[in-house]
Amino acid sequence: MSAPTIERSIAPPFPTQPRRRRRWWLIASVVAFVLLATAIGVALARYQPLVSASLGHSDTTYRQGAPFEYSYRLVNDGRVPITVTSVAPPGDFRGLIKVTGIFISRNGSFNAAGDVPFSDMERFHPSPLRSGEGRRVLVENVFAGCRLYSRDVFLTFLQQHVDFRVFGVERSTWVATSPFSIRSPDVCPGRP
Repeated sequence: MSAPTIERSIAPPFPTQPRRRRRWWLIASVVAFVLLATAIGVALARYQPLVSASLGHSDTTYRQGAPFEYSYRLVNDGRVPITVTSVAPPGDFRGLIKVTGIFISRNGSFNAAGDVPFSDMERFHPSPLRSGEGRRVLVENVFAGCRLYSRDVFLTFLQQHVDFRVFGVERSTWVATSPFSIRSPDVCPGRP
């Protein structure tokens, strides 16, 4: 007679889970991370919170060599703070005017007329704008290039170029502003 044999199974030291299932979770996690990073990148690339508060339409007549200025209000209409890094008038005006200075208000306060005294302005420098905050931008110019103007025409500014930074990402946009028109002179030295 032989002794009865007892069969024992030895449990493996770790749970038996197919390798494919573990790889699936790793791949799904990587894909989800890449999709999330892409969505954040696209949102930052398209984010444009700047608007211009209207200061009303204004006109001026060209006077060779005379200084003139115009201003507009930049407002951060977004939900996160940004830093305005530069502002520039649209184009080079084909030699018709020369920008002599750009100024920005020290803070977001305005009087009842929506104006900021020049004493509250400083030379433009990168300026933070919290959500809902606005600053006045003043652009000083000199009329130049009278001979390049045609009679009975207007040069109208409808937007300004603005660079800003949000979460460390540099962005560039055009901000619609109140219309500002320059009427050509009737008589211009050097023009036929």
